[in-house]
Amino acid sequence: MAGDLQFTWELYSTGWATCRIADSASERKDAVGYGTDALADLLRQATRRGASTR
Repeated sequence: MAGDLQFTWELYSTGWATCRIADSASERKDAVGYGTDALADLLRQATRRGASTR
């Protein structure tokens, strides 16, 4: 059935998270390391560049 796939994660330490992927038939949960906050890093850098060119 479409729409049953789920993906979640919960950060619990710097660079570490618990990830869960599941569908209507099964589930897998693992610890993942060396995660980054790439989107926040990108936004911080864009903000810095914008502020320095004004």
